[in-house]
Amino acid sequence: WQSEPGQGMQFQIRIPLSLAVMQALIVECDERLFAIPVINILGVTKIPADEYRRYVDQGFMPYANENNPVFDLESLLELPAVAVTETLVTILVIESAGQRAAIRVTAFSSHQELVVKPLGPQLTSIPGILAGSISRDGNVILILEPGALVSARLDSGRLQQISSDSAQTIQRKQPLVLIVDDSI
Repeated sequence: WQSEPGQGMQFQIRIPLSLAVMQALIVECDERLFAIPVINILGVTKIPADEYRRYVDQGFMPYANENNPVFDLESLLELPAVAVTETLVTILVIESAGQRAAIRVTAFSSHQELVVKPLGPQLTSIPGILAGSISRDGNVILILEPGALVSARLDSGRLQQISSDSAQTIQRKQPLVLIVDDSI
């Protein structure tokens, strides 16, 4: 900064190049908030619960003259399923990484501009998580990569189909490990 008596003060602020701002839709899943980049959202619609159940049974939902696979956000994130109790169901139709899908969300709260924070090497290897951000009230919001979530789910479905077609079924259990370090 520079200061001249009677002339004023001049500040120079440098913003790191890794700092990015993103438009995102904040959605609720299992009482947690997540962000989905607006650039990945083709449309938001509300449909009757019975119609949604029919789409789930047939495995796809038509939107913009294309049949899109149907998922619950909870199942994509491998969280406990939430029963559909409302009369109208909120669906996000997304397109990301060459994947299109219709995703049911419990609720969405707002459209926000988020400052994107890199997650570090420990969390960047998790498919479907793009980055993080801090909400206005100080909570951490994970920014999702919906195309990667859908691809991972479709790939796991293909793997399940292959294993069910063959006589051999391989069961693998991966341990869940949380590593916490509060040092700088």
